Amino acid sequence: MSLHPLRTRRLPRRIVVLVATFVLTGLFITQTTREKRIDLANSALRVPLDKLCRNRINGPTGNWLYDSNLEEKRLTKEDFESGMYKAGSRDTWVFNEEDEDVHWIGDDTDMVLEFEKSANLIDVNKLLSGNLTGRFRDNLRPELRYITGWNDGGFTNQFMGVANLIFLSLLTPTHIPIIPPLVARPHMPVRAGYRAFSDVFDLERLARSMNKEMVEWKDVKDLRGLKGSKMYDGSMKADEQDEIGCWSVWMTAKRDATKPYQGTFLPDHLNLDISYTPMPVQARLFPDSNSPDQHASFYGLARLAQATPSNRNPISSDPLRPTVPNPHNHNVHLPDTHLTCFDFLYFVSASLVGFEWEQEYSSAWNFVGKYARWNDRIRSLARETLSLTLGLVRRDIMLPVRGDSDWRDDRDGRKFHAHDLRALDERDRILTPFVTIHVRHGDFLSNCEERKQDGRLCSPPLSTFEALVEEIEDELLERGRVLPHMGKLPVIVTSDETDEAWWTEVQRYGWHRVKFPEYLALPPGVKGREEEGLSEETHRKLWDRLLIEVAIQGYGTGFIGTEGSTMSLVAQRRVEHWQKGTARIVRFSIFDNWD
Repeated sequence: MSLHPLRTRRLPRRIVVLVATFVLTGLFITQTTREKRIDLANSALRVPLDKLCRNRINGPTGNWLYDSNLEEKRLTKEDFESGMYKAGSRDTWVFNEEDEDVHWIGDDTDMVLEFEKSANLIDVNKLLSGNLTGRFRDNLRPELRYITGWNDGGFTNQFMGVANLIFLSLLTPTHIPIIPPLVARPHMPVRAGYRAFSDVFDLERLARSMNKEMVEWKDVKDLRGLKGSKMYDGSMKADEQDEIGCWSVWMTAKRDATKPYQGTFLPDHLNLDISYTPMPVQARLFPDSNSPDQHASFYGLARLAQATPSNRNPISSDPLRPTVPNPHNHNVHLPDTHLTCFDFLYFVSASLVGFEWEQEYSSAWNFVGKYARWNDRIRSLARETLSLTLGLVRRDIMLPVRGDSDWRDDRDGRKFHAHDLRALDERDRILTPFVTIHVRHGDFLSNCEERKQDGRLCSPPLSTFEALVEEIEDELLERGRVLPHMGKLPVIVTSDETDEAWWTEVQRYGWHRVKFPEYLALPPGVKGREEEGLSEETHRKLWDRLLIEVAIQGYGTGFIGTEGSTMSLVAQRRVEHWQKGTARIVRFSIFDNWD
């Protein structure tokens, strides 16, 4: 009997390969899932703050400008393996592997990631010295640079000027914009006073959406007017007077101008004695032509903001034009290089088109204006007014915010967070569709008597608006924004028309006039433009009623406006961007024949 060596039975090669492949694949999937979770966790640090990681402005050369001072906080594998990332105050987010989404949820028993809140972008302790006095220089930090400018016109024109200022500050990322207040003119008596921008808009949400630090003049200078100093029109001014040199956009952009812009009330309110230097012609939108266009270039103004004491004209080698002395003390100051300022920021464009706000690619709107949401107080007032006007419960109009009577912390507090910008946008979406109409008459009827003599109407008839309402309903139905069972949409009309016979005709169409809460009712006979004899309470009501109507215009799912009215223009943008709605503009001009 022969003995054979012991043979070890070997597995088939194919099985070995399959087993090895299975093991390696499992390890790869585990590692990939871990890395995916880390990426998702890091997305939570960026989303909804995706626009806060950098300042991205498409310049004339197509370059992107980045703020190199911003750092992106990322979780490491060690952070993730430990189960939670904690630092300071915490937000709670959850990720969903199925749709690879990260969203804020409040307390939750599922896997959560906690991370440090992003910095407050309206941090006056960081951006200012903390010495709030009657003189603004006491409060500016020497290592920082600032930028500001003045506005004029109605509420919407002033809003556009502020948006232009903030967009300009995006082009000069080393400058902190100082936001001016809003003036009660010309649709209200000037004695109705001033409102800080943050009294109307959610400034922190705006800053967070753009990743741009900013402050307001009320943060920089004591504007309470404790000494009781008054302007020539009787409205309040700051106690202490400051002198400063600013650039005059107006004296160069408007070719026949011989003085700085005179229409704004803001320098007097802020008690600033300003000497103006005309900006170089190279900062005009069309510097080398004889065009009558009076727009300045955003990029030209951004270059002027780079002026230093040793280089006063960074845009040209030409000498600066003579400076206009300040009106009170008659002193001459060259444009300040610590706080760059401009006399009028309404006519500014980033493209080779004047009045760029009328274009869908408007830089100031798309990078700034569309992020300027109403603050919670104005939103709540508008929501309450819409409820009264349409006869609906408030929750059928729009979801509540903290402080509303129907807010529930255990329900609504879990859904929305100040840092979850996309969730806040959805919270502000109108739940019951309606159409808003803005009919501007007022100064647009200046040639009314002449038209009557020719047997023509002074303004487009309401039947014109009725046809456009039907167009909007059809388009919204086609787009799926409304459903067939909803039928005819409610229509709300806003107008500066004071003729009650005209409003009676509006009611015959079945349309709604804004119904304000009882506590905002005006005294008998008050129309809103009286200069004398109105109480402080009436002035406050006039402000609130104006802001409510403007807010309602932009909350519509459909909108019909008046050509040439900036109030209609911005309301159209809000409807299209905020509500994903549709709009029409009625041709109506005080200069040309519109019929």
